[in-house]
Amino acid sequence: FLVHGHVEDLDGILKKSRVLLAPLRFGAGIKGKIVDAWRCGCPVITTPVGAEGMRDMSNAGVTSGTEASWGGRIVMNEDEFVSNAVSMYYDKTLWYECQGQARSLVNTLFDRNKNLSIVD
Repeated sequence: FLVHGHVEDLDGILKKSRVLLAPLRFGAGIKGKIVDAWRCGCPVITTPVGAEGMRDMSNAGVTSGTEASWGGRIVMNEDEFVSNAVSMYYDKTLWYECQGQARSLVNTLFDRNKNLSIVD
């Protein structure tokens, strides 16, 4: 795994990455970097804090590591974080499944036209 500092072209980096690691312990609302990763087809490993406000609530009863429609994995502790990150990196089937879920969530939760119609 490579940890980047500041980058000029975040989308370019995310499009070449296998997984975004977001071990968030505090925060609120939508996490922009997670949405950015999903837009670029990059699954995310995060905590329940990282996933707050970013789920399709029609699938709200899921538990750690078994997310039916979340673009990566939501984990509860360090051991789960590490094991899920390694699995996501090496398991192509899991990676493609989570990538598809991520794209679906971006289109469902963050659809530009749907959200603009609410504001108008």
